[in-house]
Amino acid sequence: MQLAARIGRPAVLLTGDDSLTAGHLVGREIGMKSRQVVDRYVHSVHKVETETTSTWSDAVLTQAVVDGLTFVYDEFTRSPPRQPRAR
Repeated sequence: MQLAARIGRPAVLLTGDDSLTAGHLVGREIGMKSRQVVDRYVHSVHKVETETTSTWSDAVLTQAVVDGLTFVYDEFTRSPPRQPRAR
């Protein structure tokens, strides 16, 4: 934190623990957003278009990278190791 202050950069601090996941670092999907357009321009034709997209929320590491912040990750060793994916 002192180094960030010395070079005049804002800093963000994250303290690791056993409940921390990758989603807490980089972000995760927080829901879905749907949009529906009903076209009745020609009264004998009923046209419906539906578009669904996921909603993403950036987490602390992503925000630090995007905003150019100094990222301090305290207690890194308390964070759980990543489990390998089954193939």
